[in-house]
Amino acid sequence: MITGILYDKGDRAPVNQDALCLESVLLRGKKELSMAVVCDGVGSLDQGERISAMIASQMRTWFYGEVIDLAMKHKLSRNLTPSMTRMLHGIARNCRQITAQEKITLGSTMSAVIICGHRGYVYHAGDSRIYLIRKTTAQRISTDDVRNGCLSACIGSGQFPHLHTRMLRLRRSDGVLLCSDGFYRMLDQEALCGIMDAKKVSSERQLSSRLLSAAMLLRSRGEQDNISALALIVGKEQV
Repeated sequence: MITGILYDKGDRAPVNQDALCLESVLLRGKKELSMAVVCDGVGSLDQGERISAMIASQMRTWFYGEVIDLAMKHKLSRNLTPSMTRMLHGIARNCRQITAQEKITLGSTMSAVIICGHRGYVYHAGDSRIYLIRKTTAQRISTDDVRNGCLSACIGSGQFPHLHTRMLRLRRSDGVLLCSDGFYRMLDQEALCGIMDAKKVSSERQLSSRLLSAAMLLRSRGEQDNISALALIVGKEQV
């Protein structure tokens, strides 16, 4: 698998309220197990950078503490979603404790994909997005939790959201793109497919460079938000 990372605060934002997590290990039999997570702290609430980083950090701990074990025991299909839900409920409890102690309100989007072999497990809450790029088609596989133009669900101090889940059967050279709203707002399907064109990408450096070029284009179009993305091309090795 080839991966690419973009993490751009921009010149005008005081802090980057996005947080990323990208982890990958080789299991027995050389099957690759990977996890990609994009979180975007809610700007209208308090300390968005704190809660997004908290979620990303906790998910990294969860990946090494539980997900690898489930994969090695061939129990991902049955037990991954309950395990993920328990972990996120724990984060929400911590947020409520922080709210009670510090009188602040925390919230962040969360988009995650766990890939084992050619099977992907999608988890999502908020308005960050996940796209499946297959040849010349970019399909959004996450649901925007937005009502009347406002974010209607997130992970944090409030009511625990409905967690959108989905399983993917991935093909060789499929692309999976996770991104914050600062990345996708001004890019169309053709642009997304161009970034993730498996025929033109042979290294992580190339893929990250393509993401950076997209960010520069967005800045030239006036995007002022934090811009973050994780890109994965399935079944392709670096040259």
